[in-house]
Amino acid sequence: MEMGLGDDEGYPYSGVVDFIDPTIDAGTGTGRLRATCANPDGVIAPGLFIRVRIPHGRRADALVVPERAVGSDQGKPFVLVVGEGGRVERRAARPGSDLGAGRVVESGVGPDDRVVVEGLLKARPGIKVSPKDRPAGEAAPAEGNAATRTSEANGS
Repeated sequence: MEMGLGDDEGYPYSGVVDFIDPTIDAGTGTGRLRATCANPDGVIAPGLFIRVRIPHGRRADALVVPERAVGSDQGKPFVLVVGEGGRVERRAARPGSDLGAGRVVESGVGPDDRVVVEGLLKARPGIKVSPKDRPAGEAAPAEGNAATRTSEANGS
């Protein structure tokens, strides 16, 4: 775990998280955790607010799609892909981490799937489209992650 005070540049202190409260305050969007860290200068005092960054490992095989490609229908996430014969298919998806410009998709798409990211309002399951592929790098700005091919759906 890395942390910094409000006026610190970056995260100059490091520590170890030993407890994470599983509940999140719905009103503030905050959670509680407990960590231990070295405080040789006595700068960190009880009751202070701090910024915390908890790194989690990178997955080289993570599939990343643009955030707009992940839809939701009655709380159930999905993605549209171009299937056999150029027809749009709807796939249940399990989105993972938000990387800013992209979203990790834990399940629902594979590395060879063509995810629809443009023309989403026109794309409907079963319609035939004329996809225009984009390089995977445009869909996944997070370096080191694999990405699905993304497509623009133009109904025909």
